Amino acid sequence: MSEHTDLDPFWVEQRAQFLAEKSTSADPSACGTCRSLVEAGKPVEHDECAQRATLLHAPDHPHYEILAGFSLEENAKLPARFHVPVFDDCGVPNSWLCAVCQEEGVVTGWPCATATKYGAQVFTPLHEAETAQAKLQAATTAQPALPAPVGDQPQPLDDQRLAEIAARVEAATSGPWGVYEYGGGGLLDIAADLKDTGTGYRARRTIARLEDEPLDNDPTHREWTAEEDWEQVKADAAFIAHAPTDVRALLAEVRHLRDQQAKDDDEYEKATAELAAARARIAELEHPAVEAKRNEVRDSFTELAAAARETRDYEGAFKVECDLREREEQWKCEDEEAAR
Repeated sequence: MSEHTDLDPFWVEQRAQFLAEKSTSADPSACGTCRSLVEAGKPVEHDECAQRATLLHAPDHPHYEILAGFSLEENAKLPARFHVPVFDDCGVPNSWLCAVCQEEGVVTGWPCATATKYGAQVFTPLHEAETAQAKLQAATTAQPALPAPVGDQPQPLDDQRLAEIAARVEAATSGPWGVYEYGGGGLLDIAADLKDTGTGYRARRTIARLEDEPLDNDPTHREWTAEEDWEQVKADAAFIAHAPTDVRALLAEVRHLRDQQAKDDDEYEKATAELAAARARIAELEHPAVEAKRNEVRDSFTELAAAARETRDYEGAFKVECDLREREEQWKCEDEEAAR
């Protein structure tokens, strides 16, 4: 006879330990004692106060009036997401029923035929719901493109920072800068207005000198060969030599883009103002016809209310007057919206 896992002494012990442990999550309906225990990081005292599974209806779940009067077959054709279970604690015996598969005097146990056929479409798995919620939260709390600096994060390129960068560029030796590699290798000079003479170079000013054995404590470079190290030195020299020209070009591009953005903002504000003016003019031209139509509706409601009062249908007259007040409120909102 094969040994079942649930009869293995180890798993018997694990199961007993699991059942003995109390949950550290409290249900919303939990008593005050258990909620206080959970807030303190302790398990609940009462098992019925432990967090239960959550069953939620779809946001657009149909209410009773939408289902009443329709046949069981028609309600069974509703989308699968509506065929969720509801517990009937009034019937004998108590049972789980489908929330929508019903008609006058008839209910259907859950899972109904629709829930069985489209099971995966009835509920959203927890991991998918959490992923969707995380994406929504990330979208609604997204940081701006240029966040305030924290630690070693880059600072926003505001006008002051751009001015500081431009000032450093202007204070540096004017270019162009060039790189001269000595024939024997192992030495590089960066200089302004550099000209190679064939036996050396001439320059207005030497900017920096790089050697083939710089101080290097980067652990990823420990296995580098001399050739690899020299290639890095040359790459650093090229970066330094091109820095003034590159930074000037980037500053010019930033200024150009900001000027263009300012022009676009002005045009947008102008277009928005023109659109608002056009809408106001249209509303002004249409107002007499709209008001005439509203007066017709007012007269119609007034006549209905008067007729109801003549037949002593005071409740009906009151309802007509309430409906007219709702119309007036609706028209008021429409007018305010058109005036914006």
